[in-house]
Amino acid sequence: MHLYNCHFVMRNRRVSANAIPAGPGAALLTHRRENHMRPDRRALSWAVPLLLLAALGLSACSSTRPLREERALTSDWKFLRGDPSGAEQPSFDDANWRSVDLPHDWSIEDLPARDEDPLYAVVSLVPGQWRLKFGDDPGWKEATFNDSSWTEVATPDRWSDYQSAAPKGVAWYRRRFTIPQDAAGKRVLIDLERIHTADETYVDGVKVDSTSDQYWSNAPVKIRAYLLPDEVSQPGEHLVAVRVTSRDGGGLVGGVELANGPSPFDPGRSLGAISTGFAVGGIGWYRKHFTLPPEDAGKAVQIIFDGSYMETTVWLNGAEVGRHVYGYTPFSFDLTPNLKPAGQESVLAVRVSNLGRNSRWYSGSGLYRTVTLAVTPPLHVAVWGISVTTPEVSSDKATTHIKVRLEAPEPPEGSVRVSLTDPNGRSAGRGEAPIVSDGQSGTAEVVIDVDQPGLWSPETPSLYRAEVEVEHAGEVVDRDSAMFGIRSLAWNAQQGFLLNGKPILLRGGCVHHDHGILGSAVYPAAEERRVATLKAAGYNAIRCSHNPPSEAFLEACDRQGMLVIDEAFDMWQRPKNPDDYHLFVDKWWERDVDAMVLRDRNHPSVVMWSIGNEIPERFDPEGAETAKRLADHIRAMDSSRPITSAVNWVTEKADPFFAALDIAGYNYNERTYETDHERVPDRVIVSTESFPNDSYTCWSKVERLPYVIGDFIWTSWDYLGESGIGHTREDQAGFNTALMGWPWHDANCGDFDICGFEKPQSLYRQVMWGVRPVSVLVERPGPDGKVSQPDRWGWPDEHASWTWPGAEGQDLVVRVYADGDDVQLLLNGEEIGKKPVGEKLTTEFTVKYSPGTLVARVLKEGQAAGEAQLVTAGSPAELRMAVERNTMPAKREGVAFLAISAVDDQGRRVPIAANEITLSISGTGELIALGNGDPTDVDSLQNSRHKLWHGRALAVIRSTGQPGSIICQAAATGLKSAELTLNAVEP
Repeated sequence: MHLYNCHFVMRNRRVSANAIPAGPGAALLTHRRENHMRPDRRALSWAVPLLLLAALGLSACSSTRPLREERALTSDWKFLRGDPSGAEQPSFDDANWRSVDLPHDWSIEDLPARDEDPLYAVVSLVPGQWRLKFGDDPGWKEATFNDSSWTEVATPDRWSDYQSAAPKGVAWYRRRFTIPQDAAGKRVLIDLERIHTADETYVDGVKVDSTSDQYWSNAPVKIRAYLLPDEVSQPGEHLVAVRVTSRDGGGLVGGVELANGPSPFDPGRSLGAISTGFAVGGIGWYRKHFTLPPEDAGKAVQIIFDGSYMETTVWLNGAEVGRHVYGYTPFSFDLTPNLKPAGQESVLAVRVSNLGRNSRWYSGSGLYRTVTLAVTPPLHVAVWGISVTTPEVSSDKATTHIKVRLEAPEPPEGSVRVSLTDPNGRSAGRGEAPIVSDGQSGTAEVVIDVDQPGLWSPETPSLYRAEVEVEHAGEVVDRDSAMFGIRSLAWNAQQGFLLNGKPILLRGGCVHHDHGILGSAVYPAAEERRVATLKAAGYNAIRCSHNPPSEAFLEACDRQGMLVIDEAFDMWQRPKNPDDYHLFVDKWWERDVDAMVLRDRNHPSVVMWSIGNEIPERFDPEGAETAKRLADHIRAMDSSRPITSAVNWVTEKADPFFAALDIAGYNYNERTYETDHERVPDRVIVSTESFPNDSYTCWSKVERLPYVIGDFIWTSWDYLGESGIGHTREDQAGFNTALMGWPWHDANCGDFDICGFEKPQSLYRQVMWGVRPVSVLVERPGPDGKVSQPDRWGWPDEHASWTWPGAEGQDLVVRVYADGDDVQLLLNGEEIGKKPVGEKLTTEFTVKYSPGTLVARVLKEGQAAGEAQLVTAGSPAELRMAVERNTMPAKREGVAFLAISAVDDQGRRVPIAANEITLSISGTGELIALGNGDPTDVDSLQNSRHKLWHGRALAVIRSTGQPGSIICQAAATGLKSAELTLNAVEP
């Protein structure tokens, strides 16, 4: 690691989770609150070097070094998945710990074998011998109950197999089991696999857990892996009793097959199970040894985390410096009081705990975002202490207000100079203002007019820079900067949402934070890729669901012109999971809201703050009170943006809740837009979530109703967790579940899959938004000609493919999505049908399958206005590789995305190819992920071997940090191999 970096880092800076902009003064207050330190010691430690420099007539740093530095702590961390005692102490021996580079998400890594797991012990209870009795008696849960007269059964046991009269819906199963001695000190789970339908499970008479038969409990597909309470998890013999209820047959039905090899997914160890995609959390420790150079003596040093999931505690040289509990907001701690003197080694230790059921989607685990060491002068601009607003904006002139917050060990004196730079690097204005002191902090506000400004918008994402200099006693003692955009926002029920005075409709999609095969690890190129992909598909807005995103994501949106709803929470006081943020919200909400707003307020892409998603208490008085408290708190920091919150099941009961907001977020409630408008005519509405199959209806209302400003589809990009929410089945009858069971592990409801490959619903939406004139898709042939029945978040099982071997002569459903008058369909040059464009831009044909070329044309006023075609592919002949960019920065956060496909002898991708490929990487790069987007493929995502799905796969290549060539080779048995060269270049 290079701690010395001789260049300016001019960027907007991060915020402490304690809601205090970081710096010597802020850090002092943080330590006083967390560690009860005396302030006089802290102030003296910074006053001495500042006074000494002044006495010598020197500036705060030499001309050869920048005044402040942000040093990415990326490389050479030591990591252990486990919870050893004493790991916070500098003398702890971490020589055998694994070396990792950040960002790091341990939940996407292959799990150790169950019998080698240092955190979890799984006791599998099926298959096995049980005793069964139909009926119901609460005494049957007790360990002392005599069940010797009960029927002995072996699992899987299904009530429907019994010859006697059907049982009356309730039965109990009991058996004894042993927790092995090597499970001592571990978290013990019992694995019951599948139960039909609902259950209550007891061990030694103590209730362990239960699953009800409700839609969102997913009882028919849920795997029962229950964590044992401490009092019944000790090694030795125990008694388990399971009360099963079912209306249509039941039993301990088993039926789980684990992955064949290494995998990050395990239904027996995953407490989140279906919700988190069967990923496993736990506890992880990170340790970092570093030494500051002599030039840093007398400076303030802070560590800044852009995010860590979940509960995080930080020590330096054995002293606890702070704790943070929310997994999605940034935070910082002052290291200065506990640092070793410059030239001596310091040891940083970080414990990250991701325990229990705390999320409704895949969260990831560990230090999954950037970690930075900030080294600043004693008198300096506070972390995120630069705020830029543009209260007056026109094409001729814009007025910018730049407010700067400063911190110092004593009342700051002097002035602040601000220089604005336009998108082309030219000066756009200058200004200066004195520092107004309020103790150990101070502010300065500079107003600068900009002539003929370049206005930020999705079409012209023009970015300006505010460069700040702090002057004290005639010397420049600090420099900092912030990027911003000049633009105006307005909203009302008569005109809708106005950007720079012009109405704009939000073509939006919801996005979770993970990157599929990368897990939650944040690489700037991954954020850039997703934003660029969605924008090319017609999106102009993204809702961050349901938490603040990474800083890299917002920077990508700024540069590319993507509007953002920045969302704070998924719950407040009432839980959605027993171990989620509701446990902390009363104490932590203000610090976490401050972290979100102070870090993100200068991003022009952020056009709305959301204070919550589907808050359980939204219809109650305390929910309305909390909404007002959060909204007023945000407005005190930033009044330039509207505030929203996403509400489902909207009724009149939501009116008090919405009264606290500027824009009402509706989830799946487009049916009430017009009636609600009649009742509350000034309400501005945004569809914060909608079903994919309702896209046309929702978008038509956005276009027709001025008070409805946009629609955010659930969802634009697939994500891990909420497994199979977008599933499609041939028969939905009697299927009472929202999600799908193992091995489903991703949502499967996005316009793009977890690898970023386009899916059918994206092709429909592009037609609806005018991005393309026509798309043609074919329903997968089903038995007896049945067509698929998608779930509420699903899409028909259709594909942009005319390759269906074995279906020759079979009638296939062909859907043409087009905006025009008529649709013409041709097969191998012959017209097989012409129809007027159907309802919701969808025209269906029934076509007997014959290989060749299928062409769909859209006609307007009798003339062809566009066409799409599908060509039958032959057998796989070779592999092809393609990369979006063949260069990457030669640093550890540099990655490239490599698409691998099987093609026929004409170069056409073979959509049915499922060959196993092997990838080899040499040179200055390494393979860090390889997957295919299949929501049921639970194989390793870090192995160099993987099967294709739909004829393709995606690899992610990471720079080793050194410049040079990276040779990528892909091979598969029976196919011609492929090779491609990437270049890692000096940034």
